[in-house]
Amino acid sequence: VTPLDARITFHDDPLRVLRAIRFAVRYDLTLSDEITAAAMSPEVHESLHVKISRERVGKELEGMLTGKNAKPSTALKLIA
Repeated sequence: VTPLDARITFHDDPLRVLRAIRFAVRYDLTLSDEITAAAMSPEVHESLHVKISRERVGKELEGMLTGKNAKPSTALKLIA
């Protein structure tokens, strides 16, 4: 859970969506309904496209798919 509303937090720093997924996969955590709903928000998706470089998104995806304790199938399910 975030200190502010998850949609506000993710809109302000959309990279946190990818980090939340990466940490959930790495540490076998379940994302809260609030975080899941915010991550699926069209506004947050738009912020991710506008504010975060493709290279940075690629690094987060790489961490989800190949990093320590990576679980690619779980990561891809959470991203979808």
